[in-house]
Amino acid sequence: MSASESGQAAARRDYQVFAAKRPGLRRDLPPGYESLAWVENSATLIYGRRDAVLVDTLLTIDQNAKLADEIAATGKNLRDIYITHGHGDHFFGINALKERLVLRTAGSGSTCTSPDAVRSAASHSTTVA
Repeated sequence: MSASESGQAAARRDYQVFAAKRPGLRRDLPPGYESLAWVENSATLIYGRRDAVLVDTLLTIDQNAKLADEIAATGKNLRDIYITHGHGDHFFGINALKERLVLRTAGSGSTCTSPDAVRSAASHSTTVA
């Protein structure tokens, strides 16, 4: 393996998506549209060899406890949580995750406002190894 191939292997990033389905707020759906009564939230763990960043959290305490279990099971060091936007179902889980996992930062200073910013942060991050 050449030095450049070795560097590429060390810089490899991977990801895992965690999804949680919950009832939506709308209850007066017309017949045939029952599938719209549910909302699916997701959080994405982007990781390298040792470290990881999380993009968004989930909504409920139970969902985030399971998310923390799943992240802990990866053995990765969660360094940051990036919040894509200010809806509660994207950030309510920060405290639950901070209680279970050691974080360098959560939310403040790491907030991204667009999917492009998240992709950019993930591909240029020096904290995810």
